[in-house]
Amino acid sequence: MQEQPPQNTGKKSTTQPQNTRKPAKPPPIKRQAGVALFSEPVGLQFMYSIMAVASILMIAPIGNFSLLSLLLFVAVLLVCYRRSKPERHTAFFEHYRWIIRTFWIGIFCYMPVASMSIMFLILKFSDMSHFADFAALQENPEVFEKNFNDYVADHKIMMFSIAAVLWGGAFLWWFARLWKGFRGVLAGPDFRFRSVTTWLL
Repeated sequence: MQEQPPQNTGKKSTTQPQNTRKPAKPPPIKRQAGVALFSEPVGLQFMYSIMAVASILMIAPIGNFSLLSLLLFVAVLLVCYRRSKPERHTAFFEHYRWIIRTFWIGIFCYMPVASMSIMFLILKFSDMSHFADFAALQENPEVFEKNFNDYVADHKIMMFSIAAVLWGGAFLWWFARLWKGFRGVLAGPDFRFRSVTTWLL
């Protein structure tokens, strides 16, 4: 027997062809470029700023902020020593050594040398006749205090000039190194110091 062709009943097929196309991927989200709050450059800028503020507080004529300044210095040094380890070597590695050397050279070299030089120059070029009879002055504190005040009044201009030159030079060196490091961070990871171990600038 011959097969009969399927008859067209006029009804539409309820089955629909399957969609083989994959759904389109959503466009990637564009993130705005920016600097993280605690990124390494921002952290270094913060540390340079803390060093400068602590130095100003140390010599501020109002209030006694010596303890606060010391705590700020210690906090910065601890961070620098931790991040200056060889296994944490980054593009900004030199800055940590720069800060560490600035602190130790300034605190234990330039500032003591400046202070001793000031004392030596004042005693060398001042009139010490106010303390000629030092033994007698020790027995009479009131006379010693009067003579000392007269001595300071007679030599205050010389004392101020010597202190301004020597202490001022030490502080200029200190802030110049901090400013150089701060600008180096702003310059980016390609910045390099001429010599991290230098005692100058």
